[in-house]
This record gives sequence, structure tokens and C-alpha cells, in this order.
Amino acid sequence: MLTDRIPDAELAAVHEHLVELADNDRDELAGLVGLLVDSLRRTRDGLANAVQAGGRARIVEQAHALRGAASMASLTTIAGCAERIELGRVSTDDIPGEVTRLAALVEQAIVAVRAMC
Repeated sequence: MLTDRIPDAELAAVHEHLVELADNDRDELAGLVGLLVDSLRRTRDGLANAVQAGGRARIVEQAHALRGAASMASLTTIAGCAERIELGRVSTDDIPGEVTRLAALVEQAIVAVRAMC
């Protein structure tokens, strides 16, 4: 089962990671945040669409993309949840519920990341 919240310590680590990548430049940080938010939204929506359309291969592909986007930003909770779906550790019947919970985590991350600017 997926967790319902991203730990505050993880979000703090994401912030530190993004600030480091931006070399403490506020404009650069804003650009990175924008790219991350777009990537998270796109991959979250792609996974939701894949579940609606059916087809395990597309679901795995989209879960893999979300896992990668989350991993690059140190969002380990989201990456771990996406990995469970990608690697088939979630039964077919449970995938819609898991994706719904994962989408809520992504939304939490988006709100937190946007507040970093």
C-alpha cells in the first residue's frame, strides 16, 4: 500500500537538492521548479490516462517515466510508489486505487515544490 503523505524531511531534502542544482540562484531555482512541476504533472496525467485506457505495457511505461522524474528531484516516496506499479508489485485490480493515491502524492509534491520559489 502507498503512503498518504510525503515526509517533511524528504521535502526539505528536495528543496536543498533544487537549491544546490540552481547554485543558489533564485531565477534558476524558479526555472527548475517549473520544469519539475511540468514533468510531474505530465507523467502523473500520463499514468492516469494509461490506467483509464487499460493495457499493462502503457501503465508500466508511464510508471517508469514518473519514477524517473521523481528520482531526479529526490522525491523518493513518489519514486518508490511508482516503482511498485512499474515492477508489477501491485495487482491489476489494485492499480486504479494505487494510482489515485500516487496522484495525491504528486499533487502534494507540486504544491510543496511551487512554494519553494
